[in-house]
Amino acid sequence: MIYLRFKQIDYQFVINNNICHYLVVENQHLFAELLNNLMMYDEESIFLSDNYQIINLKKEMFIIENILNFEINNKKYINQLYNYIDKSNSNQNMAQKLAAVNVLLSEIIAEVKLDTNITLEYKEVINLIDILQMFDIKVDLDNTDLIHKLLIYIKFIGLIYNTKVIIIPFLDSFLTPQEILTLIQEVSLLEICIFILSPYDKSLLNVNRVIVDNDLCLI
Repeated sequence: MIYLRFKQIDYQFVINNNICHYLVVENQHLFAELLNNLMMYDEESIFLSDNYQIINLKKEMFIIENILNFEINNKKYINQLYNYIDKSNSNQNMAQKLAAVNVLLSEIIAEVKLDTNITLEYKEVINLIDILQMFDIKVDLDNTDLIHKLLIYIKFIGLIYNTKVIIIPFLDSFLTPQEILTLIQEVSLLEICIFILSPYDKSLLNVNRVIVDNDLCLI
């Protein structure tokens, strides 16, 4: 079983896709400290363990730093997506199709003629990643509202990184309690645990609510 613990809080959070944790930290100084530690993936103050063995935070945990700007189509994520697609489609059928594509492209290149005597240099064999880059494959987020963009992003992160827990600061400031409940239900099917960090209690439904008040008392 996987547990998440913060050095400043005497509580162990069970990481399970059937549980959404809602940590409300009313003390502003502690909230800022926790948020900064999370952004830094500080392993001296945040502990993730599997059967009481400490595991790497970045391998199992992901922080959504800005809920309004996912940057899902930046170079880093797209390269990860291409590598995932390439690995997932590494089979005999795909190899045969790629071989056929390479034969056709070789024939096309062989027929290319220039008006001047210039020697051409080109890549003789292309792979699936080359094709994905050629067609500029990206994640489609157009005409999608915030909750569905967030769901797509969480699915993407879970798929690419096999993440067990996704921490979303301030989620309750952008989605209604009903929208969050819908998100929790959808994400639970992905075997991902959602962890919400907030400075205020918004009375969310179906969550494991843990409150640290201004006096640093656990409620």
